[in-house]
Amino acid sequence: MPIDSQLSTEAIAAISDTMQKLAMKSGDLMKEIGEKPLDPSVGLALRRRARIKNRILLGKLKRWLKKHGHQFL
Repeated sequence: MPIDSQLSTEAIAAISDTMQKLAMKSGDLMKEIGEKPLDPSVGLALRRRARIKNRILLGKLKRWLKKHGHQFL
């Protein structure tokens, strides 16, 4: 289940579930991982399966998922 430029169904589910448990919106997630909260990258990737072109952002998402108990290779 690798995270690449387009999030897998499993990654989307893990992010969405974690955000729901923490009562977060995509802006809250972006802020927590050190990005601008108004950056729509994650929100678009979750809702419309848009690609994330920023590899640094992908790495931050991967670390955030790991922090919350999800493991992606």
